[in-house]
Amino acid sequence: MKLPSRPKRWINYIQLGLVIVVGVLVGVFLQVVPIGYVLVGAYCLAALVKRIPSRITFGLALGTLVLSPVGIAIGQASVANGFSLFGFLLLSVGVVTLVIELIRERR
Repeated sequence: MKLPSRPKRWINYIQLGLVIVVGVLVGVFLQVVPIGYVLVGAYCLAALVKRIPSRITFGLALGTLVLSPVGIAIGQASVANGFSLFGFLLLSVGVVTLVIELIRERR
């Protein structure tokens, strides 16, 4: 009897890194808050429909919150403010998806 192979975790790390890099580029180059709201809203819908695990959302939120001091270090307070705002929104989405996961788990 053959055991199923483990999924390759390094692919997940590469995907998360690419998402963070794309988020940085979008945040730095666009600096348009309404577009960020649309992106976070689209991610929220995708997380709810596709059942993306809440830990992924919390990881994205942590990534944006870590980038906030970087914005201050390069002298761009507006960029730092945007990263903080989107980090808070992603934390909120993470909490909502975690509550839904817990409700589904109890059933």
